[in-house]
Amino acid sequence: MKKMFVAALVLGAFVSATATSAFAETRAQFCSRWHHVCERCDGLGARVPRHECLSTCSVRLSSCQQTGCYYFRATGEQCMGKPAR
Repeated sequence: MKKMFVAALVLGAFVSATATSAFAETRAQFCSRWHHVCERCDGLGARVPRHECLSTCSVRLSSCQQTGCYYFRATGEQCMGKPAR
């Protein structure tokens, strides 16, 4: 009985770790997609220098990797699991 409990515990830990890894990859892909949109610098206007645009996008990417939401000034946040606006 004890061996079965230990085996179930190990299996549960493995499944949890696998699911977490898959979630992290999914978040990375999501954030990367919106980061590429941001790097076009279309929404910041012509008066914003490109280096400022890219710096802003880098900050937004970092935040997205932590929260699962990528922020755009004009359209608001694009968040995982919610339809794009």
